[in-house]
Amino acid sequence: MNMNRRFNKVANFLIFGMGVGILIVGCGGGSGGAGTSDAAASFVADHQGGGFVGSWWYAASTVSVAKADTDTMLATGTNQYTGTTVHNVLSTGANGTAHISGSWGTDSSPNVYYDLISTGWVQSPDTASMVVDSDGRHLTITPAAAGEPALITAITKTNLENTSIACTTTAGTSTPCVGTGLYPAGSRSYQFTFSYTSSHFILYGNTIGNPVTNSTGAVLANLPALNTTFCDPTFPYVFEAKGAGLYNVWPTTDCTLGAIAAAIAATTPDGTVTMQSQATGNATGVTTVLHVSSATGITKVTGMVGMIYGARASAVWYGWMSPAGTYTTDPGYNKTAINAQLLGDGLVALP
Repeated sequence: MNMNRRFNKVANFLIFGMGVGILIVGCGGGSGGAGTSDAAASFVADHQGGGFVGSWWYAASTVSVAKADTDTMLATGTNQYTGTTVHNVLSTGANGTAHISGSWGTDSSPNVYYDLISTGWVQSPDTASMVVDSDGRHLTITPAAAGEPALITAITKTNLENTSIACTTTAGTSTPCVGTGLYPAGSRSYQFTFSYTSSHFILYGNTIGNPVTNSTGAVLANLPALNTTFCDPTFPYVFEAKGAGLYNVWPTTDCTLGAIAAAIAATTPDGTVTMQSQATGNATGVTTVLHVSSATGITKVTGMVGMIYGARASAVWYGWMSPAGTYTTDPGYNKTAINAQLLGDGLVALP
């Protein structure tokens, strides 16, 4: 599972907007020089020179869709900037047709998710103030939402010119690019290393997930007790409680009473997960979440380790916990590199 999808929008301003709960495929690859002292300046220049994309994702779901988030930075002072994310979708077709051709336009339903701060859940913003540190390798990012902490990240730049693009058209399977397969001049990628001093929690909204139900299909208003069967229509899966925090994970068609009963009556679950009641350290209402601490079974299930369930706005949603520690993201790419990826995979370049 791509670790980038577990971070809030403050971290993902550096990488890409999240697309979770569906099959994600895209492009990457290439190798080049190590990070230099001008990494932050180059990163800023890419933002100011037509927008920094970070990454794009192509969902092979009921309706195929290609999306990309364009980030821009405007100077507000010496080494100080305001960063803003615009969500884009490649679509000219009506609902029900493949959204992978035509022209790029504004995404009318971008991903929404929420960060846990001292006062509870707050929607992660699309804007932030940014300061380039004096060493040229670090950015300090402060989100435009009251109570959100600043994030300090080190940046490593890699030049990709004339290196190979690895295109993927199915999950985990590399195939030859439609285009030349080489990055053009000016292609760069960036990786970001930052630390959380305490566990960080995010929940997804209804553009990514769906409210969780109890074992009879009724939408839950509060977090289910540990060792209680529930159903998540996002995947969709029934989590059948077996005791001591252990749950069988059953695939289901939906989270209605009949579908839940039929799923549990099946022969073999997709796997098992162990959940625990996880203290958040928040004393103002969101004191605990359910946290998946281990898992066995198919990849879709084992990839749930680190996932959480939390209560927000009289419903229960899934999200992620990032424990305190240091993280390095997957690469984010400038627009030149992203357009090479898009064209190499037979899609349309961003304007």
